[in-house]
Amino acid sequence: MNAAPDKTPKFTDTMRVMRIGVRGMYRSRLPQMSAALAFRTLFALIPMLVISVAAIGAFAEPDDVRNIFDKVLDSALIRDITGAGTEAQVEVETPIESDVDADGQAAPSADEEEDESARLDEILTELVDRLLNIPFGALGAMGILTLIYAAISMIIEIERAFNNIYRAQAGKGWGKRIAQYWAIITLVPILLFAAFYVSNRFRGMGEQASTAEFESFLGLAGPIVGSIVSVAITSLLLLLAYTIIPNTRVRIRTGVVGALVAATLWEFAKWGFRLYLDYSASYAAIYGSLAILPLFMLWIYLTWLIILFGLQVSYGLQHIELAKRIDEEDAEDRLTDPAAVLGVLAVIAGRFARGKTTTMGHLTDELSLPADVVDTMIGKLTRASILRDVDGGEDSYVLARPAEAIGLDDAFDAMNDITDAGRGSKSSWGGAIERLEQARQDIVRGQSVADLINVSDEHQEAE
Repeated sequence: MNAAPDKTPKFTDTMRVMRIGVRGMYRSRLPQMSAALAFRTLFALIPMLVISVAAIGAFAEPDDVRNIFDKVLDSALIRDITGAGTEAQVEVETPIESDVDADGQAAPSADEEEDESARLDEILTELVDRLLNIPFGALGAMGILTLIYAAISMIIEIERAFNNIYRAQAGKGWGKRIAQYWAIITLVPILLFAAFYVSNRFRGMGEQASTAEFESFLGLAGPIVGSIVSVAITSLLLLLAYTIIPNTRVRIRTGVVGALVAATLWEFAKWGFRLYLDYSASYAAIYGSLAILPLFMLWIYLTWLIILFGLQVSYGLQHIELAKRIDEEDAEDRLTDPAAVLGVLAVIAGRFARGKTTTMGHLTDELSLPADVVDTMIGKLTRASILRDVDGGEDSYVLARPAEAIGLDDAFDAMNDITDAGRGSKSSWGGAIERLEQARQDIVRGQSVADLINVSDEHQEAE
């Protein structure tokens, strides 16, 4: 008996997919999606914080909540984000040092001046203290509903981005989605706080070693073990997000690799961003106390970019043959005729009528189309509920509805933005393209995918 093929992603495949992912980030719109998620995070920060404090406070004492939150600020790099206030002004203006000011009052010390700098961690800590002293029920029905809406809207934006990367359709029922969103909102903060807490406990071993005069090995191993634990737990959280949120099947093995890549990159990003904050003081002199806002937005943007990149690595490994084809073609932006979708549907519908599924390889080989073009069309048809991704083995596709129930005009509607050549142009040739598109729509109106199968069968009989 032949052994089942090992589908564990190889290291060479992972590196190849990462290279393709970096090169194709703009084609996949990762920067745009990361920017949208960063804005949504800023909007939903307070609601998520309120719900998180309520979830943690249900089984922890207020002091424990504060301690855990402090460790979250340390591990998430929030404590390093400051906006220089008086201190920055002192460096720029360079006043004459004096212990007495013009009014004869004692001048503030350096520590007092540093305290006047705007610190994001102090703002959030003060907010947590207020939340701990306010009963959750005191928010009122409208207040609670507003918080829930803001938090759920963020999860919806995350799901939309994840589905876009995995070419998945948004087909979950609202009842299932709301239950899933609420579970994520309440459980993830608890797991996230636990991850940061454990990570900081190990990192603190280095400081304890120097204080208690432990062996030097402990002082070196503590931070290293802390980073490893942080990567492991962050990977677990990302794996849960990668496998639960997208409305499609994400293989555990490829999800693990993508989560590990993202978690490792995030650790390096924290190190690099901390260096940037330490050695770049110009932003403080320009923005002053307002510097915390652009810095915080930049860090949130980088975090989401890394998370989405990890998911793209998972998708590339799960569709490794497609990734290899795109790499070999060195795909660039192309002008694609939307009519090519008829060939894609004809192949899939014909195989579906014979009880077979269709893979990307079948389509690229039979139609001689570039892999990235086929991938784009498959993604649009899937999101339009014309095709469905079949679980099991290599990703395969079938018709989501009977061939007679899928109109060809629906397929063209799904392809309406596959190329923008001439669309919207006021020139004569731009108008001609729009008339050609309208004529094509008129020709296929009233016809279904079943008609494609009949035409294909008649063509084969004629040959």
